[in-house]
Amino acid sequence: MCPYFSLSYGENDIFGRLIVQEMKVCFPEENKIIKLQLN
Repeated sequence: MCPYFSLSYGENDIFGRLIVQEMKVCFPEENKIIKLQLN
């Protein structure tokens, strides 16, 4: 079973409300280091 990392980000819908989306990403290789950047 691979480790899960929970990613959350916000979006605005057409009515201007803030929608929070949550996404779980599975990394099958434990020894791989992945850096995620939001610019």
